[in-house]
Amino acid sequence: MRWICSLLVVLSSSAAQAAPSIRRYDIVAGAEHRHIGSQTCTIKSPRERVCEWNLVDRGLGPKLTARIVVDADGLPVFIENRGLDYDHNAVDERWSRGREPGFFVSEQAGPEEEAVLARALLRRPDGRLPLLPGGEASIERVATLEVAHGKEHKRVTQYEIVGLELTPDTIWLDENNELFCVGMTILAGWEDAGAALSAAEQRRADERRARLVATLARTPTRPLAIVHARLFDAAAAQTRPDSTVVVADGHFTAVGPDARVAVPKDAEVIDASGKTLLPGLWDLHTHPNEAAGLMLIAGGVTTARVMAAVAKDPFPLLAAFDAGKAVGPRILQVGIVDGPGPGESRAELVHDEREVRAAVDRDADAGFPQVKVYNSFPPALLPAFVDEAHRRGLRISGHVPNGLKAADLVRAGFDELQHAYFVFLNFLQEGEMMPIARFRVFADHAGEVDLTSPAVRSFVATLAQRHVDIDLTLVSGEQWMMARKGTVGPTYGRVADRLPVQVRRMLMSGNGLPVDSGSDARYRAAFAATLKLARLLHDAGVPIAVGTDEALSGFSFHRELELLVQAGIAPAEALRMATLGNAHIMKRDRDLGSIAPGKLADFVLVDGDPTRDISDIRHTVLVSRGGTLYTPSAIYRTLGIRP
Repeated sequence: MRWICSLLVVLSSSAAQAAPSIRRYDIVAGAEHRHIGSQTCTIKSPRERVCEWNLVDRGLGPKLTARIVVDADGLPVFIENRGLDYDHNAVDERWSRGREPGFFVSEQAGPEEEAVLARALLRRPDGRLPLLPGGEASIERVATLEVAHGKEHKRVTQYEIVGLELTPDTIWLDENNELFCVGMTILAGWEDAGAALSAAEQRRADERRARLVATLARTPTRPLAIVHARLFDAAAAQTRPDSTVVVADGHFTAVGPDARVAVPKDAEVIDASGKTLLPGLWDLHTHPNEAAGLMLIAGGVTTARVMAAVAKDPFPLLAAFDAGKAVGPRILQVGIVDGPGPGESRAELVHDEREVRAAVDRDADAGFPQVKVYNSFPPALLPAFVDEAHRRGLRISGHVPNGLKAADLVRAGFDELQHAYFVFLNFLQEGEMMPIARFRVFADHAGEVDLTSPAVRSFVATLAQRHVDIDLTLVSGEQWMMARKGTVGPTYGRVADRLPVQVRRMLMSGNGLPVDSGSDARYRAAFAATLKLARLLHDAGVPIAVGTDEALSGFSFHRELELLVQAGIAPAEALRMATLGNAHIMKRDRDLGSIAPGKLADFVLVDGDPTRDISDIRHTVLVSRGGTLYTPSAIYRTLGIRP
């Protein structure tokens, strides 16, 4: 449901108890099944259960007690969630059913609530239920497997629930319809069954992805000619009116004025009058799931950089995107390396120089162009990390490890820094600080940083001299600083009404930080300062890697471009940065990033002129990735999003 991806929820119960009053779960993550939390459910009666659950992720994570009371049909009549949310803000959520029938979905729903929903859906003859406060859920039985642990056997059933997210949720129930698995899960002591469950989920995913590719992707069998287009020349950051572009065999073969480019006699012709043809967009900070892949393509993003890949624990979906076996962009993977500590991520954890070099080598051998350190990476191991990465020809970037500052990474030889807030923390942070504490320091005090001071100007000049690019993720900062609980913030305000009800509802849950009358002004000042920093960096010649780090991919990239323009960067320049600029950063500008003969045919056709009004970039009508064509409106309908 709405909780951290790639968690493995493992049920531990006594086989001797046919109907235990207490069911205990472990929450683990990654290929090594690191324990990061637990859930204990006390079944007080057939209609009431209380579940305590918690997890720790990068020093954050919820710690909640959920009480759920259902009626004879399994529908909740009372739900209560109390404790701390993912960002450690207080939660006191209560709901009691009124006259409106349906299943209420909590804002802070834990694993057990999805199992309650599954059981309620299975009681319905048509497997459907209205959701509260809106929407509808349905359930489909996918497969039943028999798994064994010693002499004990269980039959577990795979179901998919539609209506909670943009794509189906998978859940496994046992013979009694109690939760067995959710996400990537396996019964404690039943590790041998994990491979079978994962294989079943992968088969189902492959089938669904193949259907979507067959439905949504089209590769012309003859040349494609786009005529009368307003062509965006990314190298010059300007448009060329009345242009013709010819595509064949996945490449641009001719580009020029209508009067000079001959259209092949057998070509499929698209009249692009009134529209702008741009190179495919590049989002250089993503963490995509299946829905994100679809939304990136629909939004015109044909290349995405994934910022948290682990070579020894590969994510099959990324390979499927890259190979065109799932609808999604080209993928560039960045290996993430961290150390043990309170802010550790689900990365490859290292403890000494040997492990550092081995981790970097695995990423290089896997074809990753870049590696990244994270919050708890041991500062003493930075020299070995930099040495090995550069020896293998990899770019280096990262969060600033706890106890260090951005300037330390620049001096160490980093090629890139993630997130604008680490630049501010270079002048604010002293000593070690947990991740959420660092962000709160930024939120409370970034507006006080004098961006004209000699210290700031000197640091910016060093970034420019060393060609260190900054992955600003302005849209992520906006969501944190400007969203307010109960309303849809400016990040998604333009698209919220197009989204399914339950997805739209998630956008109204706030920004992750508590906001009161005093902090509201400070947070707004922090975001205003972030936009000023973007303009300062750009004017100083510091390369900006355009990326988002936000969930609603595609839509969030459009907003990132709007924010660059809001910061004072010309629309055409923002588009250059998001196409050829990003391709140049990743050393792929020889074959991608602009529309020119011989380059791969990645393009997006937009209704309007985003070089005049950057928001026109939202009006995508046709997208090509290497000559394979996609219609954004059809993709959006597949996800339940109004075109």
